[in-house]
Amino acid sequence: MFSREMMPRWRLSKPFFYLLLFLIPFQTRKIFSTGKSFYFDYHAFYNTWYLYLTDLIVLGVITAWVLENAFFSRENSQADQTFLRGVIEKVSKDHIYLFMLAFWLTLATSLMFSRENGLGLYGLIKVTEFMLVFSYIREKIDFSREKFVIFLLILGSSCFQAGLGIWQYLNQYSAGFSLIGEEFLRPGLPGIAEFSSHGIVRSSIAQILPYLSTISADFSLNMRAYGTFPHPNVLAGFLFLGILANLYLLYFTPRPSILPHWWGRKGGGAHVKTLVLSLSLILLTTGQVVTFSRLAWAVTGLAIFVFFVLVLWRVRSRNFFHLKTGRQFLAGTYRPIALGLTAATLLLSLGMNWYLFGQQIKDRLGYSEDFVKYSSDESFVDRAKFNNVAVAMVKDKPLFGVGLRNFVVAMDDYAGERLLPYLHQPVHDIYLLIAAEAGVLALLTFVVFLLNIVRPAFAKASAGRHAIGEDLILRYVLVLTFLGFLAIGFFDHYLWTIQQGELMFWVVLGLMNARKEA
Repeated sequence: MFSREMMPRWRLSKPFFYLLLFLIPFQTRKIFSTGKSFYFDYHAFYNTWYLYLTDLIVLGVITAWVLENAFFSRENSQADQTFLRGVIEKVSKDHIYLFMLAFWLTLATSLMFSRENGLGLYGLIKVTEFMLVFSYIREKIDFSREKFVIFLLILGSSCFQAGLGIWQYLNQYSAGFSLIGEEFLRPGLPGIAEFSSHGIVRSSIAQILPYLSTISADFSLNMRAYGTFPHPNVLAGFLFLGILANLYLLYFTPRPSILPHWWGRKGGGAHVKTLVLSLSLILLTTGQVVTFSRLAWAVTGLAIFVFFVLVLWRVRSRNFFHLKTGRQFLAGTYRPIALGLTAATLLLSLGMNWYLFGQQIKDRLGYSEDFVKYSSDESFVDRAKFNNVAVAMVKDKPLFGVGLRNFVVAMDDYAGERLLPYLHQPVHDIYLLIAAEAGVLALLTFVVFLLNIVRPAFAKASAGRHAIGEDLILRYVLVLTFLGFLAIGFFDHYLWTIQQGELMFWVVLGLMNARKEA
């Protein structure tokens, strides 16, 4: 019916992909409850099916990608007949795809040993979806050429989430954006993430802003910032991604020349961009502060520190080497003005947030008299209990596990005690969760798959003295993001169990391994 000449030549999948990047945080969805979705009145999210708006966007990306390869290829006039054959050939010759396929097969095999096959099948569909997203990015995105567009989309979305999170924390209730997935938020509601503190903000600020005085009491339970995410920790993880994207953009926006020329008329455009990026970095770091996610604080702080060390140690030395050897076209990637401006912005944000929320930060870190009572039940004892359950599952069924997406369904059999309804949650460790649900072989395959993805990125980040600094710093940002996610995976499960977390995890994997040619 249609010939290739009748088809448009432009890339259909790119608009869908760019839209997907911006919509990662939005929780617009349709919920389908199952027979295991509730334990008394507690909703077990892990036992529920969801259809997200981002699922539909992913469907658009993949469908457009298939059409591009089947009908729009200029290189192969028989592309529509050989598309499937080409996919099979590519997978068979690419070790990353082979390990990904092996991992998928181990997950699929676990379904035969699962108690709830419907939940397992849903879990397999979700994993397949994110693997397709990874494959699309790897094959079709030229990240070195599109990095600014991609980072700006992530930055714009994360700035919106940070602003919304700050509003939620200061007001201690939701803003009414239920259409884009914002939860109904009020302190004291069952399941709300909160912590004990002395007011929500410095008392002197409440005198300037009278409407804060009613919730800035001597002692209160403070609701943490959510954005449009299902939990503050997930918001903090997304802001971690946004902060590193902001660092890259801010580093390469100011002119690398001396300060007087940079502030001159010719540098006016760069000056405006730098100001906007500096303000966005303050917004993002403040947004992450009010999530009060201690793990994200630690991961972000360490990543920023390592970023500065790498720039001062690796990029600076290579820049001097290129200057000495006459390679001026490779020099100029060490930008002390940009680095100093970034450091000053971060210090300003740190000082401002300490002034505004210093007492709340100390309370969250454990300097409150009520900290031991509050945290012993939530952060330590419960997570240790989940870990013990996971280890018991692995010992009992080491080969194939209890079945994909069946951890919560089976955990009562391994707990050794009757669990309260709210304790029906996945183990807060994605590696233990994979091993418990799909077996030790699945975990090993997953680890090998990740190693094969990160190895090329490490190799490029550790390239010889002829490496171009801009691409080098891009690799630093990606590797730091990836390592940060791996660290988070040891203490939280959302990168494997929650739509937004899974999307940002697989997107980063794809960007780390994206090909140079699209």
